[in-house]
Amino acid sequence: MFSIKFFKIYVLFLLFQFLTCKGGIDSKNSDSPYDFSLQDLKGKIHSLKEFKGKVVLLNFWATWCPPCKEDIAELVKIYGQYKDSGLEIIGISLDKKELGVVDSFAREMDIPYTILMGDETMIKNYGDFKGVPTTFLLNREGVIVKRYAGQITVETIKSDLNAWLKK
Repeated sequence: MFSIKFFKIYVLFLLFQFLTCKGGIDSKNSDSPYDFSLQDLKGKIHSLKEFKGKVVLLNFWATWCPPCKEDIAELVKIYGQYKDSGLEIIGISLDKKELGVVDSFAREMDIPYTILMGDETMIKNYGDFKGVPTTFLLNREGVIVKRYAGQITVETIKSDLNAWLKK
């Protein structure tokens, strides 16, 4: 009887230690399922973690997509208006062409924000969406708070940006 009582106390003690241990699982510090390691147009690798603390618009696009070109023009305006308020825009090119084609396109469009080269894994990680442009609004912790399928404009996104940039 003494050994069973001791065993129960020991198990409760271990359970308490596991639940309160600093080395345990901490959901605040765990990696986001939306994190990535992608190459920019100069070959540098970036991850979503780099932008923690900023509100992020993550825009998936391709050079062959006419609506994407219009979308990018709007994103350039949005970036100009909100970059000093804590907004970061990341363009994820889904082109399978060589880097030089995307780089030339980005220069032609005069894109001032970060452009990264995406892949099929990115599409799956972000909900297996079917078309471009598709844009995600992420809060300062890197959590998706809104998805925009199709083109966006300053007007359609303004209230969402103002709300999240104030938080």
